[in-house]
Amino acid sequence: MLNPNLSAVCVLGLATFISSSQTMADSGASYQGDDNTVAVVSAVRPRKRSSNEMPNDAWSVDVSRSSDFCYQENSHISLWRANAEQMDKLQLRDIKGTQISLRWPSEQHDLTWPQAKLPLLSDNAYSLRLTKTSDVERQITMHKIPNDLSVGSAKFVAWMNEKGCHLQAAMLQKP
Repeated sequence: MLNPNLSAVCVLGLATFISSSQTMADSGASYQGDDNTVAVVSAVRPRKRSSNEMPNDAWSVDVSRSSDFCYQENSHISLWRANAEQMDKLQLRDIKGTQISLRWPSEQHDLTWPQAKLPLLSDNAYSLRLTKTSDVERQITMHKIPNDLSVGSAKFVAWMNEKGCHLQAAMLQKP
C-alpha cells in the first residue's frame, strides 16, 4: 500500500512534484512512511530553456549541437544558444588551429559570427565550446551555398539536404 503522502504527490502532478522536490532536495529532505517506505528526494534540477528551443531563423548556428551548416556568401550568420540566463564565453577554433574567444553576455541569445577574426571557409569544420555552461566541444562543418542556387528553390533545398543541413532546409521550406 502506498503512503497517502506519496500518493498525494502523484495526484498533484509531476510539475508540482518537481517544484517541491527541488526545495526538499536543497534541504536534503527525505521521508519515511509508517510502512517503512522511504522516499529520498535527490537533486532535481530541470534545465531552464528559453521559450524557443530552436533558432528563430535558418541562418543561426545552434551552438548546443554538432551539425552541418549551410551559408550564403557575404550573409549575416549568427551563433545561437537557447539558455541565455548567464554570461558565458564561447571558444571557436578552425581546422588550422586558429582559436578565438568571445564574451557572450547574459540575456543575449545571438552573437554575430566573427568573420574578421575567423573567416568562414567552405567545407571546413569549426569547434565551438561554451566554457562556463557546457564545456562540451561541438563541431560545426560549414558549407558555402553555390551562388547560382535560388533561395527556397527545389534545387537549393536538395543541395542543403545533401550537405546535411536538414534543419535549415526544413526552416526555409516553411510557408
